[in-house]
Amino acid sequence: MFFLLILIFLSLIFYIVVGDMPGAAFKTNPKYKKHVLDAIVCFLGGIFFSISVVMFSANTYRIGEDFLNSYEWKIGYGNNLGPFIFGYVITYIIIFVRRAYKTLK
Repeated sequence: MFFLLILIFLSLIFYIVVGDMPGAAFKTNPKYKKHVLDAIVCFLGGIFFSISVVMFSANTYRIGEDFLNSYEWKIGYGNNLGPFIFGYVITYIIIFVRRAYKTLK
């Protein structure tokens, strides 16, 4: 699951970078670009939340061994996937509510 999340995150960044190049074969649609940037921010929010949960609940924490270990990201085994999904969803809700309030003004 860890490698799948990393692959999705890097492919979203690649989509934005290639779509914004001057001589690109395709141009990123601004509507889709907004959604892809929202997904990238949600990924970062999920990563930040899962790191902060482990940092505040552990006696010793090593980001290289504890967070980047792919065993901790398996469904039902580790402690990182649940907080990541929660952080992803909460970040998306914050973005959605902020955008809804901007349209009301």
